[in-house]
Amino acid sequence: MFKHFSTATGNWRATALVAAGLAVCLSAPGALAADETAGHSTAEATTDSKAHSTTLAPPASAVSEQVVNYHPLRPLIATAGTLQAGGVEELAALGFRTIIDLRTPPEGTASETAAVERAGLRYVNLPQGGAWPGSNDVAQFQRLLEEAEPPVMVHCASGNRVGALWAALRLKQGADLDTVRSEAYAIGLKPARDSQLRDYAAGLESPSNTAPASQ
Repeated sequence: MFKHFSTATGNWRATALVAAGLAVCLSAPGALAADETAGHSTAEATTDSKAHSTTLAPPASAVSEQVVNYHPLRPLIATAGTLQAGGVEELAALGFRTIIDLRTPPEGTASETAAVERAGLRYVNLPQGGAWPGSNDVAQFQRLLEEAEPPVMVHCASGNRVGALWAALRLKQGADLDTVRSEAYAIGLKPARDSQLRDYAAGLESPSNTAPASQ
């Protein structure tokens, strides 16, 4: 079984790696959700043999309203807002193996941890507040996605914080702003955060971030 890991303690209690498959899906701009890529080859989703047999994130039509704002982002990654009563069990039945929760402890992470562990899944908490994600958050998020057993559910309360963290990661990877904005808003990023998104993108393009290191 997959146990709880909190980024606050930094202690893995259990690890399952299907890294290559998630790494490909993480950055592949053409790798859309399962319901948008009917008939795509498994090689398009991943190059890892272990991930070839992995359950894909299901289409939105297969998920109930217990999983608020469900969005199949990549073949092995989906996003959402609140997981209402029964939502964790539904995700487990749909084949999800890892849940990454971006909410803070006062929002109910303890009860979700218990529900996820009862369902036999792995729970990870990477708490995000109202500020735009910092470089450490982005690095941890990328590592978590690459190391998690898929399919992976990433959620917060509405999708807003997931959209922000995903956008920060994709921009850091070099994706263009228009593509990132489209993906972030589909996830649930609120329009009020557009200035934060643009400022972050501009900061990555500033001379201090793009100049080659001195020899």
